[in-house]
Amino acid sequence: ACFKCGEEGHMSRECPNGSSEGAGSRSRGCFKCGEDGHMARECPKAESDGTQGDRPPLYIPPPPPDDEQEIFAAMQTGINFNKYDSIPVEVTGINPPSCITSFDEAGLPETIRANVARAKYDKPTPVQKYSIPIINGDRDLMACAQTGSGKTAAFLLPVLAGIFRNGLNNDCFSEKQQPQAIVVGPTRELVYQIYLEARKFARNSIIKPVVAYGGVSVGHQLRELSRGCHILIATPGRLMDFIGRGKVGVECLQYLILDEADRMLE
Repeated sequence: ACFKCGEEGHMSRECPNGSSEGAGSRSRGCFKCGEDGHMARECPKAESDGTQGDRPPLYIPPPPPDDEQEIFAAMQTGINFNKYDSIPVEVTGINPPSCITSFDEAGLPETIRANVARAKYDKPTPVQKYSIPIINGDRDLMACAQTGSGKTAAFLLPVLAGIFRNGLNNDCFSEKQQPQAIVVGPTRELVYQIYLEARKFARNSIIKPVVAYGGVSVGHQLRELSRGCHILIATPGRLMDFIGRGKVGVECLQYLILDEADRMLE
């Protein structure tokens, strides 16, 4: 039987009803809109709505908050915050440095110390007391603490202080950005949260944090990156993509942080 009309007695190339639709037939129109007169690659509807056929539109996220009140919105510490001081902390290693008891002992530059105060960080949590002097001493650190214990500030504050202390190496006009610190996290939600914290602590300084993660326009993130990057917070896939494109280098890298490394290894 004919594949075009389904009738017996002729083949599809000889079909007298070639333009009609029958059993087993399909329209010869555009695959995207179904209309005749053009091919899918020339479809005017796909071009007019900006979707390019089945490809979803590129997502460009809204800019992060720039209002001082939003940036420094304080989190409620809860009625049991003072009991943190009684939490036991185990520190191993060769001659670990002594812990600190206040942020005044953390060796923070004046700008960062002022931002810590504006964020209503009154005193360091246990993980911060021990992590900050270890990182300030240029030593490797593996820390484990419960959610909400202040691990993000425990590494961001000494990293920011170290970048201030060592001086800025990155040329903001370079095609390949050379961040001095890279933070890798398993999810876009986590890396964006870390990015907001980095912006908060680096406020009113010349240090530029940049975030990169999947599901967002690559071009948009590359434009943000090209404006300068001292701290790059990224998911593994997008980080490797930018390194492979020659847009991110590690020649000037001083700090590498793997946040929730156990989740990335799963």
